[in-house]
Amino acid sequence: MPWLSIPYSSDLRAKLQTAMEVKGYPTFVVLDEERNVITKAGRDAVHADPMGDEFPWYPKLIKDLKATTDGLLESRAVVLLADAANAPTKDALLASLTTAAEALTKEQGSGLNFYVSKGASQASSAVRSLVGLTG
Repeated sequence: MPWLSIPYSSDLRAKLQTAMEVKGYPTFVVLDEERNVITKAGRDAVHADPMGDEFPWYPKLIKDLKATTDGLLESRAVVLLADAANAPTKDALLASLTTAAEALTKEQGSGLNFYVSKGASQASSAVRSLVGLTG
C-alpha cells in the first residue's frame, strides 16, 4: 500500500506529533476518511497483518500479546496467559474472556484493556516476569 509520509523537517510534522501524541519514531497512525484516529498502533498492525487482510485495523476487544502490547502498561489490563494450553482449552478460555470483556466494556466503558497470549512470545514472558510467574 502506498503510505503518505511527512518529511522530518516539516512544520506539519511537529504539529501532528503533538496532536497524535507521538512519543517515538517511526510511528504509524491510521485515520478514517473524516480524520478520526482508528489506531495509533499502526506499526503493530502492519507487523501482525502484513498483507492488510484486516485493514484498516480497528482495535480489537482482545489484543494478541504476540502482535501488540499497546496500552498494556498505560491502563488496567486483564491478561489471559494460555500459552501452554491445548487448542480446545485455549478456545474455551478465549470464549470466556470474550464474554467477560464484552460485559465489562459495556458496564465500565473502555477503562480496561484485554490481552491473550496463545503462544510463547517475548511479551508473554515479560508479563509473566512482571507479575512473578514462571513457566
